[in-house]
Amino acid sequence: MSVRIPLFSCNACCHDLVQEGKMCHDTLIKYIAEKPHLVSHETEYLKKSDDLWTHSVSISQTT
Repeated sequence: MSVRIPLFSCNACCHDLVQEGKMCHDTLIKYIAEKPHLVSHETEYLKKSDDLWTHSVSISQTT
């Protein structure tokens, strides 16, 4: 059974996220993933965070 990990991204905020930098993004994701009710899926969150970052960079380069 696959667990859905909701990491949301709106195209409008991608530029802001990229401007803040990868370290800020990674720190925020790590903080979220360590919450007690989410920690059992931390690996999935961290994988999806890379996908989110890649998407955000791509969107920010087209605007």
